[in-house]
Amino acid sequence: MAGDYVEGSELKCVARDVAKECVGLPVSIVAVARALRSASIFKWKDALKQLRRPSSTNFKHIQPEAYKATALSYDKLEGEELKNLFLLIGYAYVESIDELLRYGVGLGLFQGISKLDEARDRVSTLVYKLKASCMLLDEGLPMHDVIRDVAISIVSAEKNVFTATGELFDGCMEWSDENAVKLYTSIVLRDIKTNVLPDRVLPECPQLKLFSVRADHQESSSLTIPNNFFEKMIQVRVINLTYMNLLPLPSSLGLLSNLRTLSLCYCKLLDISVTGELKKLEILCLRGSDIQQLPVEL
Repeated sequence: MAGDYVEGSELKCVARDVAKECVGLPVSIVAVARALRSASIFKWKDALKQLRRPSSTNFKHIQPEAYKATALSYDKLEGEELKNLFLLIGYAYVESIDELLRYGVGLGLFQGISKLDEARDRVSTLVYKLKASCMLLDEGLPMHDVIRDVAISIVSAEKNVFTATGELFDGCMEWSDENAVKLYTSIVLRDIKTNVLPDRVLPECPQLKLFSVRADHQESSSLTIPNNFFEKMIQVRVINLTYMNLLPLPSSLGLLSNLRTLSLCYCKLLDISVTGELKKLEILCLRGSDIQQLPVEL
């Protein structure tokens, strides 16, 4: 477990104690072991102290030991770029390299990268590092539920990210805490069953950079968006809409002068000419959507 340094009795003892703090959860044990591979006895002792501290997680269904072990592995990731990509995969439920590329380019996560092929190489390299650290599973971009929950917990507490799935969204339809909404940097809604997002779903969102809604695909793409919905998302850079009824696209989409990535996947589409007003748009994805002709504006 301690790599090349498991040789002294003291280190073996500390390594066993670390494993005990992971309460026998394989995903936590392996992730921590990879994070501390070839580390000195001092780093192992410091890790043990961190694992024994009280957990600060607000996710009641996460075992505190599992949370602390995964958070420790996250802290050991090399560089902010890798950490940000890990968090993005977790809270945005990113499922493929292509999707991660669209998000990453749109959000400007890759420093010193100006070409799409260079960005793809960077994404592939970072994903390889996450898999080597056991923060991602082998095939595609799957993430263990415990690790994803920790990622969401981190961004909710430190990055002002809001996430909701299914019925949980019903309780926040009117966004009663406008002061909190003003601080959100990302909003991710998944498996939404309602038929329409209300006109007043969002107040002013000056910090919002990513907005993603995935409707429940079993509802036959019936979820629609009011025409004025995007009026207060002036700084948003990435929008992802999946399994939605966008006949036509809301006119307020044309106001988003900072939008870099627009993904309209598996949607009902007709007139998307408003996308021609998006002067900074770099990536438009229409994967799986029903559209016969691109507008001349593009």
